[in-house]
Amino acid sequence: MLYHLVGIGGIGMSSLALHLKCDGHEVYGSNLEENERVHYLRSCGVEVFKGHSWTNWHDPDTVIISTAIKPENPEVSRAINEGVPVKHRMEVLNDLLAQRKTVGVTGTDGKTTTTAMISHMLLKAGANPTVFLGGIHPMLHHGNYRSGSDLTVAEIDESDGYFKDTHTMIAVITNIRPDHLEHYDNDFSNLISAFASFIEKARAGVVIFGDDETSDKALEMAKTKSAEILFFGHSTRSHIRLLERRAEETAQLVKFSWMNREWFFRLQVPGEHNVYNALAALGAVMFMGYPVDIVETLDSFKPVDRRFQILKKDEKGNVLIEDYAHTPEEVERTLLTAREVYGSRKLITFFQPHRYTRLARENGRFASSLRHADEVHIVPIYDAYESRINGISELEIVQKLRELGVKAAHHLDKWDVMDIAKSSEGAVLLFLGAGDITEVAQALLYDLR
Repeated sequence: MLYHLVGIGGIGMSSLALHLKCDGHEVYGSNLEENERVHYLRSCGVEVFKGHSWTNWHDPDTVIISTAIKPENPEVSRAINEGVPVKHRMEVLNDLLAQRKTVGVTGTDGKTTTTAMISHMLLKAGANPTVFLGGIHPMLHHGNYRSGSDLTVAEIDESDGYFKDTHTMIAVITNIRPDHLEHYDNDFSNLISAFASFIEKARAGVVIFGDDETSDKALEMAKTKSAEILFFGHSTRSHIRLLERRAEETAQLVKFSWMNREWFFRLQVPGEHNVYNALAALGAVMFMGYPVDIVETLDSFKPVDRRFQILKKDEKGNVLIEDYAHTPEEVERTLLTAREVYGSRKLITFFQPHRYTRLARENGRFASSLRHADEVHIVPIYDAYESRINGISELEIVQKLRELGVKAAHHLDKWDVMDIAKSSEGAVLLFLGAGDITEVAQALLYDLR
């Protein structure tokens, strides 16, 4: 089969392209802009056209698109005109996963790290999983993909609704929060219903956060519950229950209970949220028959790129950190983690809001999350191919931060913050966002070197 992937440089599209190529298919595609994944695909022998055009065409058998690709895209239009099937990325992935022993990880926050932790434990145990990851991790040969057996660990994107049709052996739900509601008629109950459908299609087990009433709502809405349910969390009903954790700089020692016994492990990534990610990952691996003490292998787990990733410590005493946080909850947890690790040290945060729809929906919550910083610099919204919404601007975050007494500034261009970061001394420089603010952090890393 010859596959044409439109938007092949996306993190999900590129992992699918790598899988199809490793599976013996011919693959090529196009991407609007150059990025690291595009360069990597080319190094693997995958042809990638820059930009979208009617002429980017090799008579494919199937065209694959992501949610970001619109029907008026010239390559999609040509496929329709020539009768070539056009499928969404998740439709293709769902067909693949249904035929495999799949551990599917979804949820609003933490799914990338949880997927990576499951993969890490399996690899340490000598298993040979195939992995689809929504980020880059050095343990995977291709960064966001690993070719292995039919035992498959896959991060499942919940943002556009396709995950409700994903069949798994084990389903992992890290948490359920009201995000991406523009794809659910702006109704949180529709999103919860989609999670219920995901639960219904798990054949053996469901690992789900036990401290949130939305988990109960999703379980209640699920029409069939043939799979065993395992709760993780801090509440007394949790089967895998967090009892205590002690932060040790960027590491932490964790005590939890399982089957009326206390267990311990060390985690080399900071933050309470990562403890919950680890407990969710442990639940999935135990469903596969591994013993509880496999969690001790997480002592060697390294963070996924852009997940509280410490890029550099310079001679002026600055610490440069990058994180993908882009929801209010993620932003607050990341800042609290920075406070836990670095105490009263000056914390300067550079934040790029992600999507107009998210900023419109959250209505001021970002300022509350960012208030834990000493100084905040806001750059223009990364639209993620959304249309601008009149009246929605990142300036409202700046205004509300100032009302909270936080030193805040707005910048018309993301590159304007470079000089501020470079002139800092003894500070924690925290770059937050799921958009292209990573380019500034990486440029600053190069400059610091």
